[in-house]
Amino acid sequence: MKNIQPETLTKKIKLYWGHSDKRGATKGTLLEDADYIHWFVENIKRIPTTVNTCELSNNIFIDNKELKELCGKYMHFPLILLPQKKTSWHEIFNFKTKLSINDYFDLL
Repeated sequence: MKNIQPETLTKKIKLYWGHSDKRGATKGTLLEDADYIHWFVENIKRIPTTVNTCELSNNIFIDNKELKELCGKYMHFPLILLPQKKTSWHEIFNFKTKLSINDYFDLL
């Protein structure tokens, strides 16, 4: 993750279509609302966690001391080791930073 700029991965998809000598095939059409990374992040369980599972990124917490102190004895949450300071990676993957109401119910 250190060697790749997140902006590179979130470029919009360009489709090429039509006859080879026409504009659609030579210049393509840019899709404003789609990119491969966001689809992957939302649909494929492939982000490795500290509990040796792969999960959807929106089910993974960023490893932090408070979370471990609050529920570390009682429940194991899928965590990923990342800096606490927000970066572009946090926005792309949408990792959890706080417990939701459902997480509190699971803890009970």
